[in-house]
Amino acid sequence: ALSLDPKLQNAQDDLRRFAEQGGHVIILPQDTERWNADPLIQGLKLHTSQSYDESAVVDADSTHRYFMTPNVVQRSDWDDWLWFRSYASAEINSPGVEIPARVKKDGNPLIVSQSMGAGRITYINLALQPQLLNVHPGAFRLLANLLSY
Repeated sequence: ALSLDPKLQNAQDDLRRFAEQGGHVIILPQDTERWNADPLIQGLKLHTSQSYDESAVVDADSTHRYFMTPNVVQRSDWDDWLWFRSYASAEINSPGVEIPARVKKDGNPLIVSQSMGAGRITYINLALQPQLLNVHPGAFRLLANLLSY
């Protein structure tokens, strides 16, 4: 979503327009410094953290669409993750933001979603890449649900 390459930094405007026109922008973990300079979800600030290893317990709203359709994401889908649950701590100060998943212990947001025009922008503060590379079924169920929204 965001790039450290100056030639690609204007892509943010395109992503905002896409969401405003009814698209769903899904953003996987970003460089915290680059994100904080111009976040796509206003009021969402990230801090690099090593605090959220794979044992961090997830408190997910099981009634939220992200965890219900087309796949049911169950509590066991958070088991057996590799290395990290999240690379960053996040603070959010924005009205109208949904946080359907967070770390149970301290409330750190793991998924942040906000309506924008006719669409939506969703920031995934989960370390999904290692789980997908490890072919973790729960990570694939969650990603499929996010993409189907």
